[in-house]
Amino acid sequence: MPTEEHIYLLRRIENIMYEHPGVMDVAAIFIPGPGNQETLTAYVVPASKDVTEKELAEHLITRLSPRSDTTAHRVRLVSSIPKTASGKVHKLKLISEN
Repeated sequence: MPTEEHIYLLRRIENIMYEHPGVMDVAAIFIPGPGNQETLTAYVVPASKDVTEKELAEHLITRLSPRSDTTAHRVRLVSSIPKTASGKVHKLKLISEN
């Protein structure tokens, strides 16, 4: 179950990514890793082919507070963000397809 801090950080990441003109859509989620480690991954639908993962990762890192740097971050470019019938991000599908 996500904590309030997790939810805040996910929204913060999404808002930062939407500030970039090359972002059409984004979904930030925590992906479980070995042990209790999680990687915060921002799945981004680019607005053009010129946008790179490196460019977006730099955009993200330069805008995060030092407190957020304790979490591993990753940016992945995707062609679409799968959604449920109610419009929420379909997290399992997003992870399995990418």
